[in-house]
Amino acid sequence: MIIAFSSDEKFSSIYRALEKSEFKVGLLVSEPPKPKGRGLMIGKNPAHLFATEHSLLTFTPKKLDKIFESRLKKFIQKNNIKLGFVFSFGKIIPKDIIELFPAGILNLHPSLLPKYRGPTPIETAILNQDQETGYSIIKINEKVDGGPIIACEKIKIKPDDNFETLKEKIINQASENLAKTFKMYLSGKIIPKIQNETQASYTKKLEKSDGRITSQDNAKSALAKILAFSNWPKAYFEIEGQKIIIHRAHLEEKYLIIDEIQMENRQKIKFSDFKNGYPKLLTKFPHFVRI
Repeated sequence: MIIAFSSDEKFSSIYRALEKSEFKVGLLVSEPPKPKGRGLMIGKNPAHLFATEHSLLTFTPKKLDKIFESRLKKFIQKNNIKLGFVFSFGKIIPKDIIELFPAGILNLHPSLLPKYRGPTPIETAILNQDQETGYSIIKINEKVDGGPIIACEKIKIKPDDNFETLKEKIINQASENLAKTFKMYLSGKIIPKIQNETQASYTKKLEKSDGRITSQDNAKSALAKILAFSNWPKAYFEIEGQKIIIHRAHLEEKYLIIDEIQMENRQKIKFSDFKNGYPKLLTKFPHFVRI
């Protein structure tokens, strides 16, 4: 049995992959419910919601403080837990909590570390038009994404991969190998590899403005934004003070062909319907968009 730290919707894939192994998740530690949506209704994150639906014990501490540490320590001792696992948790786990686990805590990070440390490795790989990415499993320490590497695997990025499809591929591939990796790690068959700090690169937290496509872009960089930001913040043009979101597009020769578009606060529509409904805006798109 292990303890997992996650607040991500893909925790469900990890849970199912480990369910029938000796590393079944016995406790989820997740972020507490937060206000969501326009009505600011209090809601559980996807991992917490999944855990509730599957009767999985869940701790949702507001702070990883001494009170939580004591509660976690009791569970670890009572259930003889050796290993912790973290994926997209949302909080930095302090040293005192890491040290509660005899074998430490392993982290699944969706990049080939030390490349793309930080919060947005999948978006960054697509935005940079990389042809491959992957995942790394590291033993966490006090340095964010800087712990020694336990395992890694390369994954190809297809030209039409967006954030959702690439994340799905990475998590599915990693989930298949988790139990085997845990077993080899605990048996001492894996020697953790120290990351090369000279090769480290970092990603940043996204802002809404990162999705803006401007005349400084070209067809390829515009499509990269559309694919990279398909989940959030969405890629968009700003034309005559209006935000025009692009949901789907593709390339033909040197041009961007828009397939699905949305005026702000309106429904998504086909670009052919947009052209019929907003003919005056068509001349305002950058030169690399084929109308």
